[in-house]
Amino acid sequence: PILSKRACTRYQGAFTSATQHVHDLREVLKQKQVDACLISALDDIAWLLQVRGDDIPYVPVVRSYLWVDAMQICWWVDACKVKDAQLLEHLQL
Repeated sequence: PILSKRACTRYQGAFTSATQHVHDLREVLKQKQVDACLISALDDIAWLLQVRGDDIPYVPVVRSYLWVDAMQICWWVDACKVKDAQLLEHLQL
């Protein structure tokens, strides 16, 4: 299928920050003695990073993968999706 080239946006209606979500995930990884996790569930990535997109009709997600470990986060996503300066600043977790 043809993917949208529209940039994703930051979701601003959440009660908990993306920074807190990542911190909480890292705490769970530490408790379970897991070094890292690869997240492929698009809704989980949208929730964790608080981003929304339109890659799938009627579902506000961006096709991507997310790697989280104790030191870094790697988000594999089409570069055209993250051009907005405010979104890039938001993603400095």
